[in-house]
Amino acid sequence: MCGVSDRPDPEPTPLPNLLTLLADRDYLVEETLEGELPEGATVTGVEFEGCTFEACRLAQARFVRCTFTDCRFSGCDLSMLTLTDSRLIGGVFEHCKMLAINFASLGVSPVAVEPIRFEECRLQFAAFAGVALPAATWRDCDLRETDFTNAVLTAASFAGSDLRGATFSNTDLRDASLIDANGYAFDVRDNRVRGLRVDAGEGARLLEVLGLTIE
Repeated sequence: MCGVSDRPDPEPTPLPNLLTLLADRDYLVEETLEGELPEGATVTGVEFEGCTFEACRLAQARFVRCTFTDCRFSGCDLSMLTLTDSRLIGGVFEHCKMLAINFASLGVSPVAVEPIRFEECRLQFAAFAGVALPAATWRDCDLRETDFTNAVLTAASFAGSDLRGATFSNTDLRDASLIDANGYAFDVRDNRVRGLRVDAGEGARLLEVLGLTIE
């Protein structure tokens, strides 16, 4: 006769400590990294080139003077990650949790072969203030309350993303696309918008600040 076991569920298998993996290493090429960093842990002076971060837990960790070149982050928790004096050259973030991450102190290089991409990421309360991300892509991302003040987003795309409460002020949106994005509202007079593409429905709200109504 079968019964329901009253034994507790097994504890999840702990992830490897990335501090141990990265000890005494300053250059990693095309490696796959799986593990976690304790809250407040600091990684300093490491260059990652073509590396894949797979399901890593890096929330509230710190990377100082690090460089990420064409790296992929998949299924990672990067919430409140601190990036100090570090550089991001290209790269892809997919299915990542990135709550309140601050890109403002991160140098993003314009020489990347492919522009940076965010796909199906949670970026609520993230800060891209003052960051140059030309031709970047945010596809199907949660960007609620995200700050794009003073950012350079020329030719960027936000297809399928939720922009409710996002801040655009003195933002360069020339030739960018908000097609299929939703929830955005900002003063077109306070931003550079020549060539910006919007949907007829969502985009109509941008005219409200001008006192115009589309019926």
